[in-house]
Amino acid sequence: MADPVLKHGMPFMAELVEKTGFDCVISGLYGQQVLDTHRELGKAPATLSYGRGRPRPLFQGAAPKVILSCFTPAQLHRVFDLHGDDIAKAGLPTDWNNFRKYYSAIRKAGYYFSNGELEPNLAALAAPMQKNDGTILGAISLVTTVQRMAVIDLPKLTTLVTRAAQEITARII
Repeated sequence: MADPVLKHGMPFMAELVEKTGFDCVISGLYGQQVLDTHRELGKAPATLSYGRGRPRPLFQGAAPKVILSCFTPAQLHRVFDLHGDDIAKAGLPTDWNNFRKYYSAIRKAGYYFSNGELEPNLAALAAPMQKNDGTILGAISLVTTVQRMAVIDLPKLTTLVTRAAQEITARII
């Protein structure tokens, strides 16, 4: 609870759950691993294979992808050099130029939507939390079933998630 991201993020997570009924998750980067640090349960909690504190695949799912999209080119190149097999298994571009472009497009969008990518029955929408100096604080995601996400107004949901990420980030000094 001393984590400033959680301290400032939990009220926004509760608000997102209240507005959407979906689960809300905050994830962070710890070394070369993405971990979920907190989860607020929605009205119909999703069954997640990767729970709080368990390492997630680095190249699958909304939260890891928005976090990697915030890397500098040099940081991203190091990840590319170290994880060639995992990148190929995830179906991502295996040449540096296209890999960089893939993550650049996510960074420009400011969010990532995953539909059955990490777990076939789940969809997630994540936005990065990144300070102006480039420090990556993590990602905030809304998670629900693919079926429930299919009937949602994705642009409105994207606005809610990206706004929450910006508000949390703005409160952390």
